[in-house]
Amino acid sequence: MVSTGGFRWSLRADFLRRISRFMEIIIRREKPTGTELCALYDAVGWEGNQPESLGISIAAYPCTLTVRNEDGTLIGYLSAFSDEVSTTMIGELIVHPMHQRTGIGSALLRCLREQYPYPSIYANVLPAAKAFFHASGFFEPSIGLAVMVAKQHPP
Repeated sequence: MVSTGGFRWSLRADFLRRISRFMEIIIRREKPTGTELCALYDAVGWEGNQPESLGISIAAYPCTLTVRNEDGTLIGYLSAFSDEVSTTMIGELIVHPMHQRTGIGSALLRCLREQYPYPSIYANVLPAAKAFFHASGFFEPSIGLAVMVAKQHPP
C-alpha cells in the first residue's frame, strides 16, 4: 500500500486501486471491446464510431487502462504508445460524463506515469480538457507545437 496526497494506492501487476473520498477506483491493464469503447465515446458525444474500427484501434495500443463501475460498465479509458525512453503519447483519455471530477482521469494518468516513469508524456488536448491537463502537471511548450493531420483515404 502506498499513500500519496491523502489517497491510498495499492499496486499489483494487473491493476492499480485508488481509494478516494468519492469511490474506490480500480484501474485494470486490459483491452475493452470495441462495443464498450463505442458506448463510452457516445456518452461523451463522440458519436458515429463503429465498434469494429474501435476494436482495431484498441488492439494497436500497447498500453490500455480501464475503469469500470460496480456492474462492469466501462466508465474510464486511457490508451497510449511509448518508446519507454523519451516519448509516451496518449491516444485517448475518456471518462464518462457522470463520473467526471471523481478522480478517475487523474488516477488513469497516475497509473500511466507509474508504468512509464522516464519518458515525457504528450497529449493532443481538446479545449474542454485543457484545465484538467494543466492541473495534472501538463504545460504547453514555448516552442509552439501544433497538431498536424494528414487524412488517409481507403482505396
